[in-house]
Parts: sequence; structure tokens; C-alpha cells
Amino acid sequence: MSSSTTSCVVCENKTINSTFKCEGCLLTFCLKHTNEHQQYLSHQLNEIIHEHENIFYTFNEHKQSSLLFDQINEWENDSIKKIQQTAHNVRIQIEQFSELQKEQSKEKFNQISKQLENARQNHEYLEQDLFRWKILLKQFKYDLTILSPSIILHQDHNKTLINNISIMKMDQQSTLNETFISFSDEIKFDDNHHIAMHCGPYRNPAYITGTQEYLSGQHQIRLFI
Repeated sequence: MSSSTTSCVVCENKTINSTFKCEGCLLTFCLKHTNEHQQYLSHQLNEIIHEHENIFYTFNEHKQSSLLFDQINEWENDSIKKIQQTAHNVRIQIEQFSELQKEQSKEKFNQISKQLENARQNHEYLEQDLFRWKILLKQFKYDLTILSPSIILHQDHNKTLINNISIMKMDQQSTLNETFISFSDEIKFDDNHHIAMHCGPYRNPAYITGTQEYLSGQHQIRLFI
């Protein structure tokens, strides 16, 4: 910081040789607020170092991959639940239909039982009757072991029960190459326009825009001290 006679931006103290200009933000402070400003900058540096350590820890722990695995596990569990629920519903439908079919078959079987009993008692039957009863009994036996062919499982390939998932690699390089522009004299750039800094007076907003393309719309970033 350099000494000057400009008033302090905080307390507006204009005492000669008691104000200092910060070469970073270009603001002037008295001795008291110069120390406070330096403490503020030190605090900001400590926060940046702390954030740096957190990011370094994240790299070592692979938290991003862990988050993706959690999302995959959630998708897997949801898919299993959907399959189990659908299978449960179809089983109930089969049981209900099977019970109805059983009642209908039982009624027909009782009719054959009466016909056979009547034929044995009265000896009134022909070869055609014997053949017909054999066919009917074979059909009933088949229905008892195998569910009637009137029920089939149909898979609708036009409807997706489970949404498919896949991985898509994002272009991080384009994000890292983002640069900023501004028509305001209060904006200073560093690192080849990758970093924008507000160096104007307090409470005087300035605006910057990015040079990369967005998915939609126009976006403007407001910087305010």
C-alpha cells in the first residue's frame, strides 16, 4: 500500500499522511482501517487455502465417483421395485383369472359327472359318447396341470418400464477456457481474462459477460462490492 492524502473510504478521515491506497482494490484507508483491510485480506487468503485443502481432499476421496455410484444404486433399487410391483400385480391378475376359470370348469365337470352316472345306471350311451367324454376329461386334466392357453404373458415392447441409463462425459475443457469481457472501466482482468475483479468504488455495480456459448438465452454477471 502507498501513502496519500485522499480521505479514507470507510471513515472519510482526511488527515494528512494518514491514508493509504491499496494497489489491489485501488481504495484508500486510514491507518486503522488499513489494518482492518489487511486483516480482511488475510482472512480471505485463509478461506482460499481452506477451500484448496477441501478440494485436495475431494480428489483423494473420489467423492464425485461416489456420488455417481449412489445415483446408480438409487436407479437400480427403483428399477427393482418397479419390476417387483409389476410382477406382483400380474400374479394377482393370474390368480383372479385362474379362480374364475376354476369355477367355470368345475361347473362343466359336474355336468360330465352327472352324465357318466346316468350312463352307468341306465346303460344309455354310445361309442360317440365314450369318445366325447374321453376328450373332455383329457382337456380337464390338461387344465389342472397347465393354465389354460387363454392366458398368455404379453410384453409390451413399445412401453419402457425402466428408463435406461448411460454415462456422458462432459467437456470440462470448454468450462476451464471460459473468459470474460466487460465495457466497464471498473473491471480489471487477470490470467488472460479468466479472472474478473471489481476495482471500482463501493456500492457501484459493474457487469461482465462470458465468451463461451450457453445452451439458451443471454447471461450477464453482476459484480458488486
